[in-house]
Amino acid sequence: MQDGKRNQIVHYLLNIGIIILLFLGAFFGTRPPHVTISENYIKISGFYGVELRMEDIEQLEIRESLPRIVTRTNGLDWFGIAKRGIYELEELGRTRLIDNVYFSR
Repeated sequence: MQDGKRNQIVHYLLNIGIIILLFLGAFFGTRPPHVTISENYIKISGFYGVELRMEDIEQLEIRESLPRIVTRTNGLDWFGIAKRGIYELEELGRTRLIDNVYFSR
């Protein structure tokens, strides 16, 4: 096989691999988080999920809307469909945000 043809095949395979990784990231990144509550902990699964011990929770509240996002420090935002990661929120400061489930430490 010629070197040019071999390089072209490697290039195509690399592109296909990148497309597959992007598809998998979008698929798993936009799946809704699964929340498990037990006597000892709350676990939120998925990208940027977390497990919190009940004894570490100081305050819990329900809000009608998300505070304004100042910046995304580390995480992903799939075109507004799924926001997950570490964000800076106006009222809460540095916060882990998982879709509409968010909490501060």
